[in-house]
Amino acid sequence: MTSAEYEQLTDAILNTIDEMVEKLDVDIESELNGNILTLIFPNRSKIIINKQPSLQEIWVAAKAGGFHFKFAPDRQQWLTANGEELSMLLSKVCSEHAATPVELTL
Repeated sequence: MTSAEYEQLTDAILNTIDEMVEKLDVDIESELNGNILTLIFPNRSKIIINKQPSLQEIWVAAKAGGFHFKFAPDRQQWLTANGEELSMLLSKVCSEHAATPVELTL
């Protein structure tokens, strides 16, 4: 993947996540600043989603730990090394932080 393709894909996914969080019935504030999307929960906990251009990855930092995602062109999804999909992981960690079920479908 070229750097331009990576930037296009990551810009799109960060914007999509930002828009989806804004539409949720759950109280989550989102702040998109450049390469970093921060999700802020009422209990003041945060989930940080950011680009890692040098590795062509997306990183997610949450209470549950740090997660690295690479784009799988054959599946058109961002996946961890063990095959966990970005929207599934975000749904899980957002649910943990919000203490209520959260579903994000990317």
